[in-house]
Amino acid sequence: MAASYPSNVKTFTTITNATTADASQINEPREEITAIEQDLIGGLPVARGGTGATSLSINRVPYTNGAGDALTSAAGFTFDGTTLTAPATTITAALTPQALVDVSGASAGQIKFPATQNPSSDANTLDDYEENTAYTPTWSSAGTPPALGDGTIVGQYVKIGRLVQYSVLLTMGSSTTFGGSDFYTISLPFAAQAGMSQLGTVRVVDGGVSVYTGVAIVGAGASTMFFHQTTAGSAVASLFNVNAPITWANTDTLEVTVSYMAAA
Repeated sequence: MAASYPSNVKTFTTITNATTADASQINEPREEITAIEQDLIGGLPVARGGTGATSLSINRVPYTNGAGDALTSAAGFTFDGTTLTAPATTITAALTPQALVDVSGASAGQIKFPATQNPSSDANTLDDYEENTAYTPTWSSAGTPPALGDGTIVGQYVKIGRLVQYSVLLTMGSSTTFGGSDFYTISLPFAAQAGMSQLGTVRVVDGGVSVYTGVAIVGAGASTMFFHQTTAGSAVASLFNVNAPITWANTDTLEVTVSYMAAA
């Protein structure tokens, strides 16, 4: 027989030598002891604070299967020098480690951020990481849109918090043309912070030889950057000023690298 686990305390009539045990009276003590032993051997039920299991592997942590009718175990994290594995779970509360956080395990070493940034106003909170090696910048101007023709433009960036490291390679094609505006711009992957302009470096390469250098200007709060040359002629001018002494040819390249602070 199996032991019973009543939900409330029962009262029983005292058994005497002349009394016959019936349904209203407690079972014979030896039968009760045997039933309790059988339950313990078979695994104390979860509903009564047990594990429902007859054994657990060494260094394992028991946890519920979610159905409330059994517990299982797994191994993997380190606790007091012993390797254990916790079940996969979502931590919804803030964690405040008081010592080194070690993510150096062969299968670890990664911290994942959400695809949509959850910005923090705390200066000491890292709230974003993103990298993209196949970003396609937008090439535009204040006047007549530039024609890249068979030219190409590719970009890549890494964003850590608000700091953005951004690089662009613009390769001229045989049918690339300019005109209509001095200020051609290339889009930023993230809008810049307001309050101050930021600068990057530019190099124009003709036939493998650097012929001009310049600056990339990221305006305060801007979503694009524009460019000025610094080594051609006596005056500072736009790299794309149609009156400037730069002749763009097929396969010439514009290489841009800029580090700037994003708005968020």
